[in-house]
Amino acid sequence: MISALEEVQKAGDLVLVRGNYEYDTYAHDYVLIAKDIVRKKAEKRMDNAPEGEKRVELHLHTQSSTMDALTKVSDVIATAARWGHKAIAITDHGVVHSLPEAMKAAKKNGIKVIFGCEGYLVGDSTIHPADEKPYSAIAVTASVTPAGCSLFEIAAVKFDAEANELGRFSTLVSGGVSLPRWAVEECGIDEKEYENASDPADAVHSLLEFIEGSVPVAYNDSVLNGLASFLEDETLVHFEYVDINKLDLNVHLDIKDYSMESGCAPIPGRYEQPPIGPASKNAEAVRDLFLSMKKELSER
Repeated sequence: MISALEEVQKAGDLVLVRGNYEYDTYAHDYVLIAKDIVRKKAEKRMDNAPEGEKRVELHLHTQSSTMDALTKVSDVIATAARWGHKAIAITDHGVVHSLPEAMKAAKKNGIKVIFGCEGYLVGDSTIHPADEKPYSAIAVTASVTPAGCSLFEIAAVKFDAEANELGRFSTLVSGGVSLPRWAVEECGIDEKEYENASDPADAVHSLLEFIEGSVPVAYNDSVLNGLASFLEDETLVHFEYVDINKLDLNVHLDIKDYSMESGCAPIPGRYEQPPIGPASKNAEAVRDLFLSMKKELSER
C-alpha cells in the first residue's frame, strides 16, 4: 500500500479511501481513520452534448483576475478543446495580461480564442483642480440592522482648503423607531428636541441645500448612499464626493484593507469605525482626517 501511495504525487492522481470519520484525541480534530486505500485512474469530465449543440463559453476568468479565479489560461483552453468546443472567450477583470498565453494555447489545441475583457462603466466625470471648491464633511447618527437603517441625526461642517470653517449644519431626524438610549447618553440627543425631528427625506434635502457648491467628504460611500436611499429619487444625489477610506488606500499604498485604524496610522485621531458620539464631533473628525491626508499628499 505504501509503495502505491508513493506513486500518487501528481495533481490529478486519484485514490479512494474507506474508513471511519471520528474525533482523534491526539490531533484534537476530526480525522478519517483509513482502513482501505485504492489507487484509481481519474476519469476526466467531458462535455457529452451532441455535436453542433456544444456551448461556447463567453465569460471566463483566469489567474489574471485577482481574487476571482485560480485557473491557468492554458489549462482551461486545453479543456475546452478536449470537450470539443470550437471557441472560448477569455474575459479577465479589467486586464488583458493572459491573452498572449491564450493565443499560444489556442493555436496549440486547434481552438478559436475570443479576446475579451470584463470592463467597468462609470458615469461621466470631470477632473477638478484640488481645492477648486470648498468641502463639506458629513457624519450621521444611525442604527443599521438587517431590517434597515434608522437615521437620528445628520451633521456637516463646511470648510475650505486652509481649514477655515465656512458653516455648520445639524438636524435631528425621525428614525421611525424609538430613540435608543445610546443615542441619548453617548450622542447627546435631547429627547424633547427629538419630538420635533425632521422627516428623513426633508432632512436629506436640507443637507443637499447646505452642501451645494462644495465637495462632500464622508467616512465611506455607504454614508452618502445611505442618505440617498431616503429620497424617492436617489438620482438627485449626483454630486462628486471624497471617500475617506478610498483616499486612505491611495495615500498609504502599503495597507491591505479599508480600516481607518491601519490606514491612518500616521494620523492622530484615527479610528477603525466611526465612534459613537455626537454627529457634529464625528463630522469634525472626518474633516481632520481628510485635511491630514491631503497635507501628506501635497508634501510628497
